[in-house]
Amino acid sequence: MSEKPGRIRIDWFRVIVELEGKGYRPARIAATIGWPRGTVVGWRNYDAEPSHAGGEALVNLWIQVVGPTLTAEQQQHPRAALPLNVEDLISAARAHAPDRKKSGFQHAG
Repeated sequence: MSEKPGRIRIDWFRVIVELEGKGYRPARIAATIGWPRGTVVGWRNYDAEPSHAGGEALVNLWIQVVGPTLTAEQQQHPRAALPLNVEDLISAARAHAPDRKKSGFQHAG
């Protein structure tokens, strides 16, 4: 799968693990969102990403189940509280960081 530069993906593994922490095992998640259990396991264990429809169903379940535990501010925009892929966040930060060589940054060491 080719990734778009600067794209920050949802961390589907963490979304499912957070649901599991609230008592939703893969079979229950699958039954609730209407997707096969094996597909949900693939999203959790095999770095697979859901289709748009599958992702929306999983996000809506996460908001329903995990949403009440979010802070009042996060509850205003629960999608902004979704766990994000750490590697994407690091790549985005590096892409927006100033070039140390051009800025004259010197390591003090």
